[in-house]
Amino acid sequence: MTGVVPKDAAAVILLRQNTDPQNPEVYWVKRSDKLAFLGGYHAFPGGQIDAGDAEVDVRNAPDAVTAAMISGAARELFEESGVLVTHGGEMLTKGQRASLLDDLESGRMSWPALLQHYELHLDANDFTYVGRWVTPPFNARRFDTWFFLVNCPAKQEPHLIAGELEDGEWITASEAYQRWLRDEVVAVPPTLHALRTIAGGLTPDLVARFLSLNNARGEIARRITFRPNYICFPVRTPTRPPATHTCCYLIHTAEEMLIVDPGSPYEDEQHALADCVAEMIAEGRRSTESWGWVFLLWGVAYSVAIAWGSWGQGLSVWGNRYAQIGSVRIGLAWPVTMILASLEQCASAIIGSTMRSPAAVIRIGLMTGTIAID
Repeated sequence: MTGVVPKDAAAVILLRQNTDPQNPEVYWVKRSDKLAFLGGYHAFPGGQIDAGDAEVDVRNAPDAVTAAMISGAARELFEESGVLVTHGGEMLTKGQRASLLDDLESGRMSWPALLQHYELHLDANDFTYVGRWVTPPFNARRFDTWFFLVNCPAKQEPHLIAGELEDGEWITASEAYQRWLRDEVVAVPPTLHALRTIAGGLTPDLVARFLSLNNARGEIARRITFRPNYICFPVRTPTRPPATHTCCYLIHTAEEMLIVDPGSPYEDEQHALADCVAEMIAEGRRSTESWGWVFLLWGVAYSVAIAWGSWGQGLSVWGNRYAQIGSVRIGLAWPVTMILASLEQCASAIIGSTMRSPAAVIRIGLMTGTIAID
């Protein structure tokens, strides 16, 4: 949705105190499945910037914008994990920090007022800027998120604050990334990039490695990886409003890839997708199939469904009926299952050999013209 303006946000990649620089530990959290945005995903503590964040004096900040982002990152870390990265509060006990958090959460004190009242202050030198990622424009909710690397203060341990998060733990960056490779967790590209980078060790060029990707410097990603062996590549299409894009999916192994192409009629989008495919071929993979014809079938299926609905059956079937074609589950009105069932053997042969996990399916929504990985 191109009309959605990204909201400012900040996140903290928290390093364990005295962690092994060759195998660093980070604190990550699992977001609640009930959340509308990235529910069930693993991420780092963080969230949207509040108006009051800009009122906090952050020492050694190069400018007001950076100061507001650091202030928001510190507040979100405190709210979600109980870790308070400030100066002047080194002697606070765990119980006292809990009391401060209660003052903040209950609304008795604002973030700026809390810091001032307890004579605490933030220092930009405690927050190392390691990137800025912007949510792609097709998302209904978008954020312009600054990431900061922070060392956990002495005598403090993060603990999960009930609310938006379900779980939190210290884990080595390498093990966290391996868990993603084993398809045990789901994470977005900024999180994966951070894990890969930190897994390389806390070397002098760490920040440079963080910023080595254009996407980590605010350039919007087109090639999006959420799960191993799946790449989402949104392309602009004349789809049903308010959506503006349809997701092309490239399902790949080390050698082959299957392309589910929505067939964008726009030449610039065709070229962008072709460039992405060329990059993957250059990496050693080869294309085995292109399922542009599936989208043509959707048009037929949609027409049949509309006709069926006008015959008195209604459209309540949308979103809760599926045709199972091998490992591909397609949402549709039930008469269309007869059309798609004949494709089962072909789809099973193609998808069955390329799907990494039997639990993973491609769910194709006919009403929205979009695909979601389950």
